[in-house]
Amino acid sequence: MLNWFLGVRFQYDYVTGAVTADQEAYINTLLHRHGMTDCKPESLPLPAKFDIYGLPIPERPDKLLITSYASLTGEMLYVSINTAPELSQPMHQLTRFMTKAGKAHLAAAKNVLKYLKKHRSRALRWCAQDVSVPYSPFTIIGFADSSWADDKLSRKSSMFYVLLVNGAAFSWKAQLSSIIATSTAEAELLSLGVAVQETMWARQLAHELSFTQLLPTSIYEDNHAFDAIAVASADQVADVGTALRPVPQFERCTRVMRGESA
Repeated sequence: MLNWFLGVRFQYDYVTGAVTADQEAYINTLLHRHGMTDCKPESLPLPAKFDIYGLPIPERPDKLLITSYASLTGEMLYVSINTAPELSQPMHQLTRFMTKAGKAHLAAAKNVLKYLKKHRSRALRWCAQDVSVPYSPFTIIGFADSSWADDKLSRKSSMFYVLLVNGAAFSWKAQLSSIIATSTAEAELLSLGVAVQETMWARQLAHELSFTQLLPTSIYEDNHAFDAIAVASADQVADVGTALRPVPQFERCTRVMRGESA
């Protein structure tokens, strides 16, 4: 049975049928490589309401610092893409300054690594049994959210979607909208459109793997303009992908995406 793939460890529980994926060994390597083995762990990757555009940009870029920043950010981006959906928004912010980072940017990146140190053994967990509603076995569900015009340079909106199956995330992405939305409703529609595209691909993939989705896929939003299809803001898992949140909300969303609440 496959246990390791491109730095990701997969484990199968023969009792519950659960499959987990983690990158603890890879994170330990990063801590050692960047001299942070003994650093103090952090509960959040970045503080709530953190604004990377508020950090000072040096007049004379330090090439060594930029190289270190780009290396660390790229390495943590790999964790975010594979096993840490809750890091999508922090990494989305950090990657905007890959060629013009200063000391404050590097400190922010190191804060994310401190978060990873605290949660390095945390895994995504897909369970074949005891999956609670609406996380029915083999049924894809989605969450989509948007933060209207929050990019101070372009006035574009941050968007995030996450798709779950068997209690945990298997597809997610944070990005800026392709156009400038004129309202929160339009920004939410753009995010929902991206989520629908990914859902169509996921449904086709599930069909090819003999897990055909017989019912429509639910994708949850929380905007007032979408009252007919919205979920309460407190239940919106995708909130963590569009803006940095306080510890309780960040942890709640993270637990759902990682399958810890199943």
